[in-house]
Amino acid sequence: MAQAPPAPPQAQPAQEDVPLYRLDARLVLLHASVVDKNGKLLTNVPQSAFKVFEDGVEQPIRLFRREDVPVSMGIIIDNSGSMSNKRSRVAGAALDLVKQSNSDDEVLFSFENRQLKARLGQSVAAALLANGIRTLRIDEAGNPKGILCGIGYCFECRCVIDDESDQRACMVEVKPGMRVRRQQGLA
Repeated sequence: MAQAPPAPPQAQPAQEDVPLYRLDARLVLLHASVVDKNGKLLTNVPQSAFKVFEDGVEQPIRLFRREDVPVSMGIIIDNSGSMSNKRSRVAGAALDLVKQSNSDDEVLFSFENRQLKARLGQSVAAALLANGIRTLRIDEAGNPKGILCGIGYCFECRCVIDDESDQRACMVEVKPGMRVRRQQGLA
């Protein structure tokens, strides 16, 4: 029985042919908000008013910017009986806060008791889709239904929003603290 000769060993690249990368990054981001003694936000404080220390040693400030950075906010609204005559005003005030915020801010709402994030100005349908939720209702025959036209024409995206059934998710803007659930049948 003949045997094939062993394969020649693979040539190893010379050490100088292997690229070597070294990196030393020393930029640390530090976000700061400055308020006066009454808690009012001050937005015109110059860089010269700031000093940064590490282990007692002053560090140079290499980058200084004033910017409105996006945040995620959750607003919890009491839904007990004692709030029934105030809830719409409280929800309106929360919505005013959201509308005055940075357009990149996020709000929290719930879908079937799951906390989800949405971008300001998104419809409920878009927010649910962005969170991977495609079934918004179960029709009378037990079939799952979701977003079809996206412009309020077809009524396929009906769901229950804050205990009101038959709400077209594509036509309702998501609000902080909003409670959304699938609609079952004709509701």
